[in-house]
Amino acid sequence: MATAFPLLKLQQFDSKLDKVAQRLTVIDTALDDKSQLTKATNLHDAISTKFDSLIRERKKLERDLQDLSGKMESADKKVYGGIISSQKELRAVEEEILNIKNLTDSKENQLLETMLECDRYQDGHKTSRQELKRIQTETEKNTERFEQERDDLRTFMSTNIPIRDKARQECNLTDLTIYDRLRKRKKGVAVSVIESDLCSICRVKVPNRNIEDAKHSDQYVHCNSCGRILCID
Repeated sequence: MATAFPLLKLQQFDSKLDKVAQRLTVIDTALDDKSQLTKATNLHDAISTKFDSLIRERKKLERDLQDLSGKMESADKKVYGGIISSQKELRAVEEEILNIKNLTDSKENQLLETMLECDRYQDGHKTSRQELKRIQTETEKNTERFEQERDDLRTFMSTNIPIRDKARQECNLTDLTIYDRLRKRKKGVAVSVIESDLCSICRVKVPNRNIEDAKHSDQYVHCNSCGRILCID
């Protein structure tokens, strides 16, 4: 049926443009999706914050222990330097020494735990930094690749839309109305080529009478199964 060929030609352009438009949507979504990078950044920031806090805590404990060491040295001088002149004063110094020892033990335990945790977070900090760098590099490469592909596809669209529009102009308004309605209902495919005796889309056998009508009739012949316009290639 000769009158179906303009619609088949139009559909070929529309199908290409549909695929390009769908791909552009995928690319735009991929370019907008920074979730993996954001997740890696947030994780590295959280680990860095905790690691920095542990380093500050370790340094503070080390200073506290230095201060306690100084206080212990001063207290020892009182005991062994002949400065103490009474039992009361001696008991006070001994109590001070005991308190310093207890506090020193507590601080040393805290320092040990903090140092161990620092070591763990140092390993985690290194790993998260490497992972963040990897994702940043991967994101940059993907962005460059997607942007180049997007530019190429946009060029394809700008070149082929006028050609598609010209193909539409070659069809009459009634045919376009039928075609557009079918494309909307049939997932973008309104015209099906008869291959041997099968509808190329739904793969259902086309009756011989319909095949002959498709060859010779001036009216559109529709597939008995899927309803698309049949065309002899």
